[in-house]
Amino acid sequence: MNFLHSIALSDRIALAKRVETEPEAAQYFKTQMYPAITQALANAMTACFPPEKPNPGKFTVVANVSREGKFVNIDYEPKSEAVACVANAIAGFHTPPPVMHELLPIVIEMSVVP
Repeated sequence: MNFLHSIALSDRIALAKRVETEPEAAQYFKTQMYPAITQALANAMTACFPPEKPNPGKFTVVANVSREGKFVNIDYEPKSEAVACVANAIAGFHTPPPVMHELLPIVIEMSVVP
């Protein structure tokens, strides 16, 4: 069993936000992770939130980036088909591996506007 599944989503989000303040992690997000996933994330947003479907508004995806640069231990809120679609897409993303944490916690908070 993965211990992260027993940690509340709110606690995982708080941890990821704390990690974002670490200078080495902030640099990694800015120069490596987000440039590597920006286009794939944009494509997922377009595919998962077509204009004719209900707009979920704000949503949050929390995950870990592994030493292999894979997104693992993914969870999200609110629980909806569209947000699950984005989470499933993120599971297929790849980024340069982080060196500062074995499982780097990340949080992606977005808002879909019509």
